[in-house]
Amino acid sequence: MELLLIVPGLLPGWDTLAGYAPPQPRAPMLRRLLARAAVTAGDGSPERALARVYGWHGDGEPPVAAITATADGLDAGTGCWLRADPVCLRPDLHGVRLYDARALALDAAQSRAFAEAFDRTYADDGLRLLTPAPTRWYLQLPQPPQVQLQPLATAIGRDIRPLLPSGDEARRWSARLTEVQMLFYELPANLEREARRLPIVSGLWFWGSGGRPEGLRAPSAAVHADEACARGLARLAGGAIEPLPAGFADWREGAAAGESAVVLLDALRHCEGEQDAGGWQAGVEALEAAWFAPLVQALARREIARLTLDTGAQRWSVRAGDLWKFWRRQPAAACFSG
Repeated sequence: MELLLIVPGLLPGWDTLAGYAPPQPRAPMLRRLLARAAVTAGDGSPERALARVYGWHGDGEPPVAAITATADGLDAGTGCWLRADPVCLRPDLHGVRLYDARALALDAAQSRAFAEAFDRTYADDGLRLLTPAPTRWYLQLPQPPQVQLQPLATAIGRDIRPLLPSGDEARRWSARLTEVQMLFYELPANLEREARRLPIVSGLWFWGSGGRPEGLRAPSAAVHADEACARGLARLAGGAIEPLPAGFADWREGAAAGESAVVLLDALRHCEGEQDAGGWQAGVEALEAAWFAPLVQALARREIARLTLDTGAQRWSVRAGDLWKFWRRQPAAACFSG
């Protein structure tokens, strides 16, 4: 039995002011796991890590838009798909910071109002904005855009200026971002939001381009996740997707004898971008209680052959016997106390 935990945001690189020390969560078992682990390069993003589980071998990031469109009930079988997610932009002394649709709390009717305005404006370009979910909007294009686009997770909480489109068609797509900002600004739906002191929909963020991936296969391990990319990959591969367990004990109780599993724990993912050190500390300590502490006990009893933590940049692999290799001292373990 092996367990892969994909935990983006577990080891954030805090952008802190001089003299500020980020909190040190109390997580002695996580500290022990990281200290004793063998470390290799990670997949870079949870979407890429999940796609690898389903047999995707492409370069760069997987075609997230086509994958999540499938999860949202759209037919992503033809053309190139592009996520065009609603965002809120807030200028400050350091630039223009982006906040995703979680800050907007849109409903289906509001989403349709923005899509209808977009469709009227870009009908001559053959563009139509699809809004099957309040947090996930899409464009379908006949050809892939010749442009490099940054994933939404990379932009959340950050100045967008260094993250704008680049490549052969960068000018066109950067101009479209500006046009959409101007279009949305004075829409009745936004004026109503502003009157109610709600954050306005400042524009769209384009990312995740590509066609539907082919040749995916369901893994032998059970996959547990609540995220749209995981659901889309499972549907494309013809496999099942299991709900996220409350913790290790919950997973162990429902797992078949000898069954391996992949679990996506993404509650910490946006803490770094949003500079939410308190939320990160609380989240790590909750994972310590629900997952890491019982996992160390299970490894010590050899109920699990290997645990792998994929944090994004790196993968940390621990076998039962590694827990006693006291000479291993991975520096990342010092981020946690206990």
